[in-house]
Amino acid sequence: MDSNPSFSLSEYLPNVLLITGSGRERGKTMLACNIISRWKENHDIIAIKISTHIHEHPRSVNLIHRSDGYAIWEEKAMSPKDSGRFLEAGAVKAFYIETSDHELVKAFRFICGLCSEKSLIICESGGLGRSISPGVMLFVQHVDDIVGTVKETLRNLSHRIVYSSSPELSDPSLIIKITDHRWKLVTREQPIPSSSH
Repeated sequence: MDSNPSFSLSEYLPNVLLITGSGRERGKTMLACNIISRWKENHDIIAIKISTHIHEHPRSVNLIHRSDGYAIWEEKAMSPKDSGRFLEAGAVKAFYIETSDHELVKAFRFICGLCSEKSLIICESGGLGRSISPGVMLFVQHVDDIVGTVKETLRNLSHRIVYSSSPELSDPSLIIKITDHRWKLVTREQPIPSSSH
């Protein structure tokens, strides 16, 4: 295990796949689980859920680190919680981070210090994409969503938009692949699905 992460904010992190989106209940966790399930047989995938909201924590999680601005738990059992769903999908480890925006990168650095260089990381976060350069960043939204200014920035930073109704949500191999322990984008034109109205 690496104990001293040394990446800078401008450094490219090819082993990190970041999922963000236009809001809750858009399919971000489903996409993460489908990605884990698709590649779990041949790769060790570590899954991370980052939230700025405080939640109650069941006995299935272990607090592994707490500071003034953030806390990190490791999920130990499958459960309906997002981190429990990551384990059920086949992640070798799943972590849950509660953090202020100010401490977001510091908390992510801590987790990176627990991962080997060959680990593939998949992270669901609303704000991390403004601070790191992942191998692939996906933005999940409903086709009819009106994306506000803050989310629009993340949408513009993302490599691909995954619509909640698109086949890419259930078959992520249509848009991403793994090459030499790096997440890569599958290059092809992306059709915009028609409105559900």
